Amino acid sequence: MMDFGGTHGHLAVVGAPRTGRSTLLRTVMLAAMLTHTPEEMQFYCIDFGGGTLAPYANAPHVGSVAGRNDPELVSRVVAEIRALVVERERQFQALNVESIHDFRAKRRAGELPDGLRAADVFLLIDNWGAMRAEHEWAEPVLTEIASRGLGAGVHLVLTSGRWTEIRPALRDSIGTRLELRLNDPTESEVARRVAAKVPSNVPGRGLMSPGVFCQFVLPRLDGQDTVEGLREAQEDMLGKIASGWAGRPAPQVRRLPAQVHLRQLDLDRKKPPTAVPIGVAEDDLKPAYLDLSADDPHFLVYGDAGSGKSTFLRTFLGGLTAQQSAWDVRVVLFDFRHSLLDVVPQEHLGAYAGDPTTAQAYVAQVTEKLKERLPPPGVTPRQLKEKSWWEGPRFYVVVDDYDLVAGGSNAVMSPFAAFIPQAREIGLHMVLARRVTGASRSVSDQVANRIKDMGGNGLILSGDQREGVILGDLRAAQRPPGRGVLVSRGHPHRLIQVALPDPATTEGTEPTEGTEETKGA
Repeated sequence: MMDFGGTHGHLAVVGAPRTGRSTLLRTVMLAAMLTHTPEEMQFYCIDFGGGTLAPYANAPHVGSVAGRNDPELVSRVVAEIRALVVERERQFQALNVESIHDFRAKRRAGELPDGLRAADVFLLIDNWGAMRAEHEWAEPVLTEIASRGLGAGVHLVLTSGRWTEIRPALRDSIGTRLELRLNDPTESEVARRVAAKVPSNVPGRGLMSPGVFCQFVLPRLDGQDTVEGLREAQEDMLGKIASGWAGRPAPQVRRLPAQVHLRQLDLDRKKPPTAVPIGVAEDDLKPAYLDLSADDPHFLVYGDAGSGKSTFLRTFLGGLTAQQSAWDVRVVLFDFRHSLLDVVPQEHLGAYAGDPTTAQAYVAQVTEKLKERLPPPGVTPRQLKEKSWWEGPRFYVVVDDYDLVAGGSNAVMSPFAAFIPQAREIGLHMVLARRVTGASRSVSDQVANRIKDMGGNGLILSGDQREGVILGDLRAAQRPPGRGVLVSRGHPHRLIQVALPDPATTEGTEPTEGTEETKGA
């Protein structure tokens, strides 16, 4: 018997290949389905073990089964389970629930609000070692789920080939450990001397603490004790379980949309006008915002051709100018492919440059204006906070195809590097979009490197991972258009889908010459 209700609510099964790890997972799931309803137990599976869990996807207890060929669904399953832990903790406070035991008692007594998801939720991972190798981001998230999950009725069940593949931070949170035959018995976490005696020709034979032999059973109820016909027996049983349940099944994991428009987002009206909606976040499928006034004042965008760099800039600029007046925001736009001609309204557009020569002239004008905004000698802390020694709009210097003028003799933007550290005090924001290709070799790029050194935020869209680390500790990866990782200092990385701008936000005017504000007249 396995009791998942107490401190031993997480399970790890470790054994060599073809010892019955995946079969044991199916036994656990089938036994749970026969003894609990989908309102009591629900399962979400990540299958890196050969696809043996796929038939369970149609069971009412199972929300989703993600395989190694669907990395997007893998990350969504993990994100959904983590979000459930966080949501449960909030619900417990709102419902005045003291513990998970109290929560289960209220569930049995029917005292929970209608529609509240009250089932114990299991995250099953078959072949954790393979998943960790392909998804480096998963380990800290799984460690967090393991440490917080039991208090919220969320359980982790995983299999692995070796105990060393489960690092101590994660392993210490797993109370139930089952061990099948190991290739190296000296690695046993249960009993090394006994582990050497586990036969190699008996799948399902293993050890339980404190060193007791056991034989795990097959996931079938037709009386057969062989793996022949196991898949057919499973499908027959799962069909009967599905036909015998008329209630709501376990909810499926929601995916990021391939495309989404701004008008489709459920925006938070309590957000300040400086918070610009830019897309949908994977972790909770809620709008993702970019606020360069409250967070880091600069933003870097990386993505190769077709990744959605220009779409992001259109969405950001459209939201920025729609939510703030021209007195608050002035955009200085460098657009060398002329793909953003109609984005910024006339009253918000401080200057537009479509070639490096024009850009150089406007850079000189803007930097002269920024020099006037530098804090004067003897400025007080209160004046620094209020920025009372200057007035006017905040400058948003936006550069598409920044790699065309990033370094070397074409380093048109290099004069801005001196103002990066004091950007908050002088009202400067830099938004630079460039290709991933060559990003790791741009050592002469003073502006972007200065932003990186100060922990700047950014978005990494699709690109070649062979370019190495691009921002923070992340590499690029091949992704659908508009899909990227949002890197924010002090916050977990988030996968987002960039929203397409609404038609109304892309109506602008022809580019204009520099205004009085940018010329510093």
